[in-house]
Amino acid sequence: MPERWRLTIDIVPNICADFKEPIGNEDFIFYGAVLAMKRVGPNREYGFGLAYASYVSLFEGPFIIPIYTLIKKKGKLTTRMILPTYFQQLYELNKNTQVGYRIDIDGNFHNVLYNKELAEFDLNAISNIKLTAGPYIQRKLFGDLYLNGKIGIIPVNYFSVLDDKRDKELSFFTGSNIYAKFGLSLLK
Repeated sequence: MPERWRLTIDIVPNICADFKEPIGNEDFIFYGAVLAMKRVGPNREYGFGLAYASYVSLFEGPFIIPIYTLIKKKGKLTTRMILPTYFQQLYELNKNTQVGYRIDIDGNFHNVLYNKELAEFDLNAISNIKLTAGPYIQRKLFGDLYLNGKIGIIPVNYFSVLDDKRDKELSFFTGSNIYAKFGLSLLK
């Protein structure tokens, strides 16, 4: 890569099987992104790339989308975004703690086990895509290990119920709700 440029490749395989039958290609969903970023100064980076998902229930199949990223620091304020995925602004309280807000488009895919005699349709998985917004905190624990936490509202929440061929049996939006999410990150 040319000077001040870096390339990030992220590949996330997910297994979505009930393990009742031999595992095949249909039991995997792959997510990935390729992103080229350029440092244009000590406080600013931008980049472009592509994100891919082998299956997104909202579109009933594979999905590829261009992405744009920006990291900008001004004093104790840092803005980070990967559009159209997330936008966040954080204020540095001290060298170990940043607080601010974050807006995300997030999703989940869950296998479902159930008693077939009770179901009116062929249920295999539930997929969820949601928009979340609210306060965000990032706290350095030690070394490169960070605790991340966010709480807030889910103004848009879309669910799909899928059969074993990943065809939609049912889809619906739910009303607004609250959420909380905490995790650990290793940041270099």
